Amino acid sequence: MGKIYWEMRWEKSNADLLRLSRLIEEFFWNKGFAVKTLKLDGVYRIVARPRKVHEIVGNIEVTIEGDAEDFCVRLLSSNSSRVFIFLGSLFSFLGFGFLASRGYKSEENLDKLRREFKAFVAEKVWEISNPSF
Repeated sequence: MGKIYWEMRWEKSNADLLRLSRLIEEFFWNKGFAVKTLKLDGVYRIVARPRKVHEIVGNIEVTIEGDAEDFCVRLLSSNSSRVFIFLGSLFSFLGFGFLASRGYKSEENLDKLRREFKAFVAEKVWEISNPSF
């Protein structure tokens, strides 16, 4: 898929991973992404496809691996932003500098989304791991 943009492991959490995957799917859906969720070999895979308004180049993928007691959540992004930056910089003399600008904007928006996602996942894992609170 591309580079790991964020990764966190939880141990001894007793979290319902199906519920977590649905909450993550809802997170992206509420932000206007087109979302698809799959479960293969015990790994939940949520793919969020941005729309033009997000100004993000390439899909975002979230994986949830492990079991309720020991699992890892990863946020992965494509390398498309970096490709745009590279090509835009390389061919700016031909008028393709807008590609670099689009790549930088995509990286900026991905970073903002990563920060929001990180806080969201930490909160939701705590909530589903501690239902009595």
